[in-house]
Amino acid sequence: GFLAAATSIIILIRWLRMTNLGSWRYAIASTGTLGVLALAIAHTAETQPEIAPWTEHMQRFGTALLLGTWPAALAVTWRSSSHSPTRWIAAILAVPWIVRIAAAGPNALLGEAVAGPRANWLGSTIVISAIALGIFYRPRVRGGIRITLAIVVALFCLWLRGQYDDRFGHLESSLSGLLESFFGFAIPYPAYVADWRVSLMTVAVFFILTTVASALVSLQDRKTGVALMLLTLGGLGLGSPHLALLVGTGALMLVDSGLPGPTPRVASTDQPIAPVAAELAQQLGLEPPIVLEHESVVAVEGSVENCSVRWRARAKGDLWEIQLSVGSFHVAARRYICCQTHRERLHTTR
Repeated sequence: GFLAAATSIIILIRWLRMTNLGSWRYAIASTGTLGVLALAIAHTAETQPEIAPWTEHMQRFGTALLLGTWPAALAVTWRSSSHSPTRWIAAILAVPWIVRIAAAGPNALLGEAVAGPRANWLGSTIVISAIALGIFYRPRVRGGIRITLAIVVALFCLWLRGQYDDRFGHLESSLSGLLESFFGFAIPYPAYVADWRVSLMTVAVFFILTTVASALVSLQDRKTGVALMLLTLGGLGLGSPHLALLVGTGALMLVDSGLPGPTPRVASTDQPIAPVAAELAQQLGLEPPIVLEHESVVAVEGSVENCSVRWRARAKGDLWEIQLSVGSFHVAARRYICCQTHRERLHTTR
């Protein structure tokens, strides 16, 4: 729970630094932070029954704020994440939680299960959202890996279906709470539910698990996979503060995974530093300087008369940050410092 809270805070701080999100980012960060803090306090106070009513208020307040940050952040970051499919995934997956809270009312924020005909609405929403997730989002993995994961998940789903049909009565006492926490409603006995509904829910579970597994093994989509895994582990139950933290953190991470990463500082073209590095390398008799893209980092490295020399310039805002490291080692001159390193930072306007 606390790890999820720390992750949420880190994401919100990152959004505060993204000026392209506009002034609304301050409201989103404030709302999300209050929700995280309230849930963290409620999670800590769970072991103290004497303050249970107060803990419930904190849980309801924190869950409402943190989950409310989900659609708000999605709306603010919609244009910034236009090149990523995850914004549509975040919008699709928000629907089951909205329906779940609308069907159970305010007590859904405390984990109250959806009952009666409204459970059918929630179940239909889960199926539709899961199938849409599997169709519209394809993690970037090789075809062989995708097929292997699909076969493994399909066998697992068939095993789950067999367990539900044949042994649910024996396993209800140990699995009913877990399933209710995952789906947000009480799972009925096999004899009281149509077979086609069970089949559709099995297909939904297949799409969810296949997509999560594929994203987790993908190097490019692993962050999205972690977000989807947190949402899956948290489930629709919202029965405790730490489950709400998992869901909220997964939602924020899912939105964040669609935003562009930080762009490296690039040097000003009117006063490039590469010629200075080239002149330094020539005077010292070293190899030509190492120049990264757009002169974001320029380095001169080598050895002069058995002394290691390392000179590095890095663009920092409107300044150059220059680091110089000189090391010398003389076996015969032990009265001197054998390994001496001088470091200095020189800031000059580009």
